[in-house]
Parts: sequence; C-alpha cells; structure tokens
Amino acid sequence: MTIRRRAAVLLAATGLLASGCTSGPPAAEVENTPEPTPDAPPFATYYALGDSYTAAPFVPSTDSRDLCLRSSGNYPAIISIRLKGMRMVDLSCANASTQAITDPQRVGSTFLPAQLDEVPEDADLVTVGIGGSDFSFLSELLTGCVRVASLAEEDDDAPCREFSQELAETEGADPTPIEQLPRIGSRVRRTLLEVKEKVPDAVVLMVGYPQLVPAKGTCDELPIADGDYPFVRKAIRDLDSQLRRAARRAEVPYVGLMNDSKGHDICAGRKAWVNGSVTDTARALAYHPFAKEQEYVATKVLEAATRELQKRGG
Repeated sequence: MTIRRRAAVLLAATGLLASGCTSGPPAAEVENTPEPTPDAPPFATYYALGDSYTAAPFVPSTDSRDLCLRSSGNYPAIISIRLKGMRMVDLSCANASTQAITDPQRVGSTFLPAQLDEVPEDADLVTVGIGGSDFSFLSELLTGCVRVASLAEEDDDAPCREFSQELAETEGADPTPIEQLPRIGSRVRRTLLEVKEKVPDAVVLMVGYPQLVPAKGTCDELPIADGDYPFVRKAIRDLDSQLRRAARRAEVPYVGLMNDSKGHDICAGRKAWVNGSVTDTARALAYHPFAKEQEYVATKVLEAATRELQKRGG
C-alpha cells in the first residue's frame, strides 16, 4: 500500500474524510484519493507501550491476570477496531515507568519483560504513553496532596504547596515530585530514542496526559485544599511541557492533550474525561481516564499518524 493510500485509510478511520475537519484541503478537493477498504489497514502491526493512562483500567472490562489492568476500551483497542485487519499488541501496564519500556517491570511477585523487548523491528506503528509514573509523580502529586489536605489545619489554604516548598529547602530530604520533573523529561527522551533505534522504520508517537485540575473552582471529586488547585494544575502542565520537549528533542511527534482537555477535568461533571478520587469499577480507576477520553485519544493518535505518513510521502 502506498503512503498516500495509507494516509487516506487513516483519515477515514478518524472520520475526517466525512466531516471535512482536516486542517488541509477539504476531502472533496483531494485528487485521486482511493477509497479505503476494511481489508487494507494503513499499518499491518501496532504496538502500544505505556502506563495506566494507556491501559485505562475499568474502561470498561479489564484483564487483571497480570495486574497490568489493560481494558477492552482503551485507545489502543479503539484504534484496532477502527483499523480492521491490523494486528494490535497492547503492552501497556499500570504503574509502568520509563524503565518498564526497556527493563523488566516488577508486578506483584513476578517480573514482566521489558515492553520494548516484545516489539519486533518491523513494527509499523508504536505509541508511547509514559512519564507520569516516574518517581510516582502523578500519584504523589494527587494522593499526596489529598493526604496532606486531610491532615492540615482548617485555615491552611495551600498545605501541599507549602509542604513541597519546605521539603525542597530541607537539606538531605528526598527530591519532591516537582524537583524530579527535569529527570522525567530526560528519561522520556532517552526512552523514545531507544524505541526509534529498535523500530527505525515505524511511525512512533508520544502520547501525553490530559489536564486533571480546573482553571477555576473546586469539587468534591478532587479533595485537595482549595489553595492547592493552582499548584497541582501547574505541576501537571509542567509535566506536559517536559514530555513535549522530550518528544521534540527525540524527533518524535507529540500527541498533546493538555489544551484539548480544557473543560474536561475531574471537576467538569458529565463533561469530565477523568475520574475523581473514588474508583468506579464500571467506568474508571481513581484519577484515571473515562471511556470518552480514550475515544478522543484514539482519534488524536490516528490524526497524528496520518500527518506523519503524509510527511513521509512528501
């Protein structure tokens, strides 16, 4: 299949040919675009690497046999449905850090092979969604700030921010999650370079995280202190900046979700893309994406893959 035809199939899978919502010419103006067929997917094989934001536990049914908690409705599964005939292998795993991409990951009492070891050199498409679990960044930020809020005095407006600042100023203390951000960026860059080296001809995409915290207001679903909302929101944006920079330095397209998730944070009610502090085994793990977020990510990944194929086709 030519690169032009592969791109056409991807456009159809995202619904862009029908809607004309592409940033380029309207579909009707594209000359000699072949009709995509179900038996001609643009990629023969797709390998999804990543952590629990890729695995998407409880969206809805979840494979718990190896404790990686991959769901049947995560974005790799959705992409495989949209691109019928493609072989998809989901290697994502809950709590996976960048080290789990290149080294065995301990899960319970066993060790799983490095995710990259399971990817053949002739893979066609590889997505990498990683970084948030390094140094337990997101869990320390969210559950840590919730715990601090529960122990704080009533008149303490931003106890988590203050606690983080105190730790940063304490000699000999472990680095705070905020202080680890540059290291996370460096780790992600090295990981992406290793992925590219393993699969030099594949389309490799880096997938980011959505914003979890509203720009204004608070809610019971995110029980941190009111004054810590800006602190946590900025930390998540800073993580996104590190990941975006790492992808750029590794020359890997970045599928960013930070801006697109505006108005879909934990406090957005029915519009929320991410669950709050209470796990719902019929919808999502605590602080993890709902099905609607995974649907959106699948579309964004297919759009990015289309652009990359078009770029390679000149």
